[in-house]
Amino acid sequence: MNISITGTLGSGKSSVCAVLEKRGYSTISNGVLFREIAKEKGITVVELNELAKTDKSIDKMLDDRSIRLGKELDNTIFDSRMGWHFIPDSFKVFLFADMNEAARRVYAAERVSEAYQSEDDAKSDLVRRQLLEKERFSSLYGVDYLDLHNYDLVIESTSASPEQVAENILEALDRRSSGQQVMLLNPTSIYPSAVDTGISGEEFERYRAGGSREPVQVGLIQNNFCAMKGHYELLSSILQREVFLSVSYCRDASGDLPDENLLKRFEALGHFSYKTFPDTEAPAIFS
Repeated sequence: MNISITGTLGSGKSSVCAVLEKRGYSTISNGVLFREIAKEKGITVVELNELAKTDKSIDKMLDDRSIRLGKELDNTIFDSRMGWHFIPDSFKVFLFADMNEAARRVYAAERVSEAYQSEDDAKSDLVRRQLLEKERFSSLYGVDYLDLHNYDLVIESTSASPEQVAENILEALDRRSSGQQVMLLNPTSIYPSAVDTGISGEEFERYRAGGSREPVQVGLIQNNFCAMKGHYELLSSILQREVFLSVSYCRDASGDLPDENLLKRFEALGHFSYKTFPDTEAPAIFS
């Protein structure tokens, strides 16, 4: 089965694809297809890029080639923002990292074409580019590639190695069931929601002793992942220092972000510290 993988900038897609290649997959990216088209036309990639700004047929050539290859090939990874759309029978994966971590990676990579002055500078540019891509693909195809419901697997790479991400992609592929999305988040990236202000150590200990488990449901509040249900299961996962926590995603989450007192109480119960507190000015990237 083919895998289409897309995600946010700085999420580590290329590194994950490299690991999957060692597991028997081949990779096709838009960059590869773009170079093929340039060669066929007898021009350079730079010249083809300039041509694509005014000639919409270049985008169509890329899209048509992806559609054809998606039907012809098997055991292939399509590393493309729109692969999930053009290869609907693929196992559709969305990979993302916290924007602060993504900015750190990009800044540390010292890419020549992205000479940022600081991690904050890198973060601002990544967010800007992300929103521009969202607008561009919406205009071209009438879809939102940052709508997390488009994917069979949504997986966070903030605190995971490429090997850990790749292994979980393959495990989710093996266990896939029609229509059931898998979302794997790092538990320390999930904030408690302000709707549950009754979190206490005594209740948490009773929950741990009881053995019953309440699934964790998350929603986006001002583009921050917050637990709407299952706070004690989230705490248990944090205490066990798990890299991934399987959660369900609620599109219509509502409520306020937690205040500092609730966050600190949660940190004390989980014996950890958040890398950052919720960003109250985060732009709405996901949907």
